[in-house]
Formats: sequence, structure tokens, C-alpha cells
Amino acid sequence: MPELYLLTAPEQTRQAGQWGLPLAHLAYGMGQAALALTVGALALTVRRGWMVLTDRLQPDEGDPAAFAAQVEQECRRRQYSAVMADFERPANDRAFAILSALARQNLPLIVPAAYGDALPWARVLVDSAISGGDWEDYLSAQLARWPGRVVLALHPLRMRFPLPCPSGEGTPLHAGELAQALEGRQSFFSRELACRYCTCREADTFSFVLFDDAASLQYKLRLAGGHGVQTAAALYPEVAGLLPDLTAGQQE
Repeated sequence: MPELYLLTAPEQTRQAGQWGLPLAHLAYGMGQAALALTVGALALTVRRGWMVLTDRLQPDEGDPAAFAAQVEQECRRRQYSAVMADFERPANDRAFAILSALARQNLPLIVPAAYGDALPWARVLVDSAISGGDWEDYLSAQLARWPGRVVLALHPLRMRFPLPCPSGEGTPLHAGELAQALEGRQSFFSRELACRYCTCREADTFSFVLFDDAASLQYKLRLAGGHGVQTAAALYPEVAGLLPDLTAGQQE
């Protein structure tokens, strides 16, 4: 089984740490007016795991090399083993310059797929949630593209699709909406999609719901591990309710 990291905000550190899994700390940014490492309300005693760096602010001013030196110093002080770029903006030259500067500090990097081809020394985040096709074929394609570099981004799937659905586009569901959709309905496991599904009828409207539970996430982790993937990461609030089973799987 891949080793599972929990992406954790500072206020969740104590609670998430009780599960015995390594943490990835969602506490770091790039400054405001100029590029500089910012740190949230992270306890001074926090050590080990990953630094998670967001791009909510990406200042145009400031030297990427000086920023990378600040990141390296923080990683050394906290004993972080890697820097994960939790970048949500479209891939851009400024972000590439920052990541390249971090690499020159010999910092192990984990980057979104949009940067995977341009940064051949970095590990690449591959989303576990797909809503069509064969999941194992999908994983094999990612491994062929980035051999030995894949980190599985374990993202619980929760999607509703109208029937018929010519666009192939579904609507994301939050946990409460999923629970309501599943109430009183039987669900089934799809080995091809590596998730569960059920059909819903409300009046004359039909829909199809795809979702992950602890067993389907474990199934994806096992498949990934069987293909040589050594590391996975999940956002703590998304998997908190599933951790009793997921942590049991980490012991296998």
C-alpha cells in the first residue's frame, strides 16, 4: 500500500495527527506585495512531513531564488521531507520559475500534472477521481507518462449525472447531498471505475451517482501500490470519516 499523507490545516494538526499518518502542512504561501514565504498559525513544535505551498497569492515582484532559500531554511528547520505545490492557478511562467528555483535548492518537489512534463525531476500528483473509462488503464497511462514519479492524489469521488447525459458532465456533491441521494437506495461496486454507483429516480427524473467509500479508496490504493506507486495524499477533511478503515489498510 502507498504511504498516505494527510493534507492538514494548522488548526487540524492535533486532530489529524492522532491517526498516526504523516502530515502535509497546509500553512505556507508566497507573500502579498512581494515574493516571500508566509506561514500560518502552525505550532512551533511541528516537525516532519511535507510543506504544502499554495499559490492563492503569486506576487509579480521578488526573486524566486531568494524565496527558494527561505523555503529551504524552513524545510531544514522543520525537517520536512518534500515540498508539495498545491497550485490552483493555470500553469504560468512565474510559477515555473519559482518551482525551478526550489529544485535548485535540492528540495524534493511534488507538483500538479500541469507542471509534470516541464519539471522532470519532480514527482507528479495524479487525481484518483475519474468518472469514465477504466481506472487501472487510466493509472497505467499516468505511470507511462511519468514513470516512477506518480503521487496519487486520493480524492473521494462524489458526482451525480443526469440520465441521459450526452455531455458526460456531472455535478459534484458534498457529503450531505451524497448521503441524501443514497438514502434507502442500494449501491454497487464497479471494478472498472474503482468506485461505487447507484441509480436514483425522483418523479420522472433519473440520475446516476458515482461515489467513493473507504473500501473503494482502499481498492485504488492497492491497485496503485501494485503498480509501484509508493505515496498518496488526501485532504484531511475529505477523508476524516473514512480514516478508521483507511488507517487499517495502511497497516497491511
